[in-house]
Amino acid sequence: MPAARIGDLALYYEIVGPGQDTVAFLNGVAMTVKSWEPIRDQFLARGFRCLLHDFRGQLRSEKPTDGPYSLELHAADLLGLLDALDLERVHLVGTSYGAEIGMIFAYSYPERVETLTLIAAASELDGLLHAAAQSWAAAADCGAVPFFRCMAPWAYCSEYLSQNQQLLQEQEEAATRFPPDFLPAFKELVRAFLQLDITKEIENIACPTFVIAAEQDLIKGPRFGRLIHHQIAGSELEVIPGAGHAVVLEQPELVAERTIGFINRSRPNGDSPSHCDNAYFR
Repeated sequence: MPAARIGDLALYYEIVGPGQDTVAFLNGVAMTVKSWEPIRDQFLARGFRCLLHDFRGQLRSEKPTDGPYSLELHAADLLGLLDALDLERVHLVGTSYGAEIGMIFAYSYPERVETLTLIAAASELDGLLHAAAQSWAAAADCGAVPFFRCMAPWAYCSEYLSQNQQLLQEQEEAATRFPPDFLPAFKELVRAFLQLDITKEIENIACPTFVIAAEQDLIKGPRFGRLIHHQIAGSELEVIPGAGHAVVLEQPELVAERTIGFINRSRPNGDSPSHCDNAYFR
């Protein structure tokens, strides 16, 4: 398994595609790199190189127990990963927890960011979001199945839940195969998220920014996207109808199409990256 040593931490990562423009995908709190595959493949087909990694505490990366996690620490880990891979500037595409890390990275290390896409993101908590996150941490104490069943109604819209019962059953069964350290580390990720309060700071983001909200997102719905859009000068906003919080899983083709279009619009000449064949490398 590829891993980069960032200080004392081993971060799992994958880098695929021969393109010169690199897109770094940033996971949601319960995601892993595999979750991005349908979107990643759309980017690869359009000539981009794709970087994916699990944050500290996520499935395939190390899960330190010697101190609390923070969103700022994740951003610093990402900087270390880019340095280790000799990547000067990247397009950041993050969803939920990853989008929030993306915002922190963009105002902390602006020279490293070409564009920023924020999917189902928030810049601060309200009462419902705070309570929902606390419920996920509590469910993690009860085992993998209660954990998954607690998360799913917050993640997916009603229609997706109704139409994908077999897939959801498979996801629940997969949750029972988590390594023993996954759920305790997940609780540390939630504790980091509960400190989120960056609405003022994101005014300093200057790179081209695209905000995607999901119409039926119960926890980070369009009002959070509109707040971020208002705070980041020159940003674009799109609300995707008929989608829940996990819009990257429910409608990956549409998310990829919209994001690639935004990145291409943001180029000085509006061009797509140079076409490359699909001889992916790892």
